[in-house]
Amino acid sequence: QKEQTRSNRGAKRSPQWDGATTVMMRNLPNKYKQQMLMDEIAHQGFHSTKDFDFFYLPMDHTAKANLGYCFINFVEPGRAWAFGQAFEGMKMRHFHSSKVVV
Repeated sequence: QKEQTRSNRGAKRSPQWDGATTVMMRNLPNKYKQQMLMDEIAHQGFHSTKDFDFFYLPMDHTAKANLGYCFINFVEPGRAWAFGQAFEGMKMRHFHSSKVVV
């Protein structure tokens, strides 16, 4: 289930989203691996085969953990904005982390 700290329903697109296709997700739980995060993104309706063409989750290979952020480039600005609406303020489903995505 999607947990949010605030409601995004009825949100209007701010000028900062005009033409934006690249999104940075921050505050990710460090235990997420690339495939697990991509599966979570797909669970919310965003798929690498049609919605985005670039995904980068930096990893600390010594600690075997991600660095808490990732970059995603969407093929259409509208999908980038929809992604922001879906994920901003959300707690990720795995690992029972209290971190909220920004």
